[in-house]
Amino acid sequence: MEKLRKIIELHRRWQPLEEYIQRIEAYIESDFSISIENSKSLLESIAKEICSNRGQTFEADDSTAKLLKLAFGAIGIQANTISPQISVALSTIGHSVSELRNEVGSISHGRTMEELQAKKNFWMRLPGNFLLHQ
Repeated sequence: MEKLRKIIELHRRWQPLEEYIQRIEAYIESDFSISIENSKSLLESIAKEICSNRGQTFEADDSTAKLLKLAFGAIGIQANTISPQISVALSTIGHSVSELRNEVGSISHGRTMEELQAKKNFWMRLPGNFLLHQ
């Protein structure tokens, strides 16, 4: 996060991203799902800003992976270049973060009471769990 903060210092237009960074850091130990949800939002915000800045259109409901692919295309990394593996790998990471968010996020897609309790029980059983002792 420190590298991202340094970039934000150099390029103040990225300052609003600090909100995501603060949430990620604040909840990493107490509620991992909030950190994951904000990580996903951070990736999407960066991709959307790159696309907007470069004139690349996108849809409001585009997936994280699609947004990242569009952003890489907007900065000139295409599938036919020497670096497609990088863009594909990072898009895959974005997709995986989205899937993880859907799995662990307590607010993603709404949850039944049983699902919420099952998630809480799961995190409490992990060694060095992410939830504070309650």
